[in-house]
Amino acid sequence: MYSTMSVSQAAAGLGLTSGAFRDGVFSRGLGATITPVGRRGAFRDGVFAAVGAIDTLDLTAPAVMKEVKAAVGIWSPKDVTDAWISDPSWDAKAEAKYLEFTKTFPAEKLIAMVAGRATPNAKGLQLLYLGAGQVVGETAIKTGLPIMTDWLATTAGAGKVIAPKLAATMAGMSKTMVGVGVGVVLIGAAYLLFKK
Repeated sequence: MYSTMSVSQAAAGLGLTSGAFRDGVFSRGLGATITPVGRRGAFRDGVFAAVGAIDTLDLTAPAVMKEVKAAVGIWSPKDVTDAWISDPSWDAKAEAKYLEFTKTFPAEKLIAMVAGRATPNAKGLQLLYLGAGQVVGETAIKTGLPIMTDWLATTAGAGKVIAPKLAATMAGMSKTMVGVGVGVVLIGAAYLLFKK
């Protein structure tokens, strides 16, 4: 009955899961071999699907956004709080601090625009990580930002980045500005029609 399975895979069928994970029963099918070492190794092997694929940094994932905001906060620590770092959305403060950071690299394109708001792109995240590492040291940055560390080790800063969720106030401002623009156009059109 278990002729094509390893012993641990067979044990998984009986409810014994200790070796089944090692043999890939729960993630990549029979016969796959993954050996994650702690959280960093598990991320590298794609176990935590919420964070994204190996070459993608998903800024909508709260754990990822926390690391990005921590890196921004290391670079520009003024008014940085634990509550702000833990908030999983990209807000006006994060945007302002990031834009200030990008000015130190005038020749580089480090911004991706999302609904009219500046957010980091892959190159920007790489430079932000390296800059934060210079402030706190290589060991501290690898320990403090394990997801970004693994992403950069895998992609060398050329991976994909999924845009972050904008804070409600930022999204509201963008919609308000669009609404104001439409209103001005309608008023202008009405003026031209009734002017005659």
